[in-house]
Amino acid sequence: MRYKSVEHWLNFIPFAYVAKCFITLDNGGEIELDGTYRPLERLARDLQAR
Repeated sequence: MRYKSVEHWLNFIPFAYVAKCFITLDNGGEIELDGTYRPLERLARDLQAR
């Protein structure tokens, strides 16, 4: 599992924060989770397919 985060600043004021989590599977595949909306059903399908 890897985690990456980035802060975006404008005139010394933070205005956005982006975080991503990467899960590496036993078969070499990878699933990326981020701050966007992702239906739980789609996540379950992705996990089952890999």
